[in-house]
Amino acid sequence: MSQDLRVALVRISVHAHPTEVVEKVKQSLARMMPNDPAKHDDAIETTILDGDYGNKIHVMNVVLKSAKEVAGFLQLLKEHIPDEDKQLIRQHFSSLYNPVSKTLFIRFHKQLAFQGQLRVSQYDDIVHVSIKFTAYTRQAAGDEEGTNVLKFLLAQGIIA
Repeated sequence: MSQDLRVALVRISVHAHPTEVVEKVKQSLARMMPNDPAKHDDAIETTILDGDYGNKIHVMNVVLKSAKEVAGFLQLLKEHIPDEDKQLIRQHFSSLYNPVSKTLFIRFHKQLAFQGQLRVSQYDDIVHVSIKFTAYTRQAAGDEEGTNVLKFLLAQGIIA
């Protein structure tokens, strides 16, 4: 049942390529975090990788685990994802949800996230969001179709 379902954690990650301003990309990530984005600098973990031709790629990640952070993030999704994108997520749910890992993967447009808009995107310039669910009952845990997750997302107003 959906009431046995909860979000265990939310992982948000973004890449800053050499042609991008790292601080602006970091702001895109911070704007997707609940509460005051200015307070989240310490929560953002940055790894620098060597890309093709020795280019530096900054990979920034944040993991939201506390109930307060997760609730704030879900509220942010509810308020900032346009209805047409909520419908897209529902329409393509089966390709966005992995029932084995109980994780929903959504990609948001990075440039629009910097402007405070959450638009679903399938392009390369994105903010990756993964929402991992956990279930306590056998019935909820055996939900291969993701029906309980779908009901949960509908009840939260994250999809339409």
